Amino acid sequence: MVHPSILGQNDRRCQRRFIGVMLAAPFFAAGAAVTLVTSGMGVAVTMAAIFATFGLCWFAALLVAASGKMAFAGQVALVMGSLALAGIIAAAGGMASPVAMLVVALPFEAWWIGASRRAALWGAVSACVAVLLQAFAGSVFPFGPAVTAAWHWLLPLGWALTVFPRVARLGNPAGAQLDPAPDDRLENIIDAVVLRAGRHGEVLDASAKSRTILKLQPELLFGSGLFDRIHLSDRVAYLSALADMRDGAPARRLDLRVRLPQNGNGPKADNYRPFSLELARGEEQQDVLT
Repeated sequence: MVHPSILGQNDRRCQRRFIGVMLAAPFFAAGAAVTLVTSGMGVAVTMAAIFATFGLCWFAALLVAASGKMAFAGQVALVMGSLALAGIIAAAGGMASPVAMLVVALPFEAWWIGASRRAALWGAVSACVAVLLQAFAGSVFPFGPAVTAAWHWLLPLGWALTVFPRVARLGNPAGAQLDPAPDDRLENIIDAVVLRAGRHGEVLDASAKSRTILKLQPELLFGSGLFDRIHLSDRVAYLSALADMRDGAPARRLDLRVRLPQNGNGPKADNYRPFSLELARGEEQQDVLT
């Protein structure tokens, strides 16, 4: 789900982790809300809070996946995490509850996503703010009488179970290489637009050079976007080349005309430009064409 314009190994890893955390975090928050908040605030308010948490977290993940920009979404996520953590600790009975051990979650997740001391520092600041706010949350929200119970250990233990495999993977050399080195990517070696397509020609990924060479955003080529821009008289040759690739041909090359955006000065019919298309089969993914 990482945006195609993000080419750096570290940047792609950070955004992949952020999206994963945003997709998974609402499930932990929902479990905590159902067990800790329902008795004091009622089912309706609890369900509204759960749906709002899912919506905000998943919207943040989709925003990063669609735009490739994580700075603002990361700041909002820290604020949301701090407020949610303060409410959960207050509903569990304060710092005397085992739920309070979740204060280490914010600095760890911030470090896990940002992979820097600065990110961990901001996570620690957010955790401290949550500890301070939880003392006042009881006077703002009607959580009801909170009693520390043994099952409160389930929340920090559940989060800890997600930490162990991630930490173990950091020490695994095989798992350390999450992405190929940026200089080894084909789009960084040749001066061309690199497309990755399925067996039937649907574009799965497009390199960032489509912005300069084709004057098109990569997203506009996804799916049937490329086929829709091919000149009608060249589509037969394009489909024939795809059929040959499906039949086992190692590579195919053809010339075709692609419709580009209007430059504002030329005539309407003057928006098709000739290009050479080379199709090759991936070594590791036989069903993906490059």
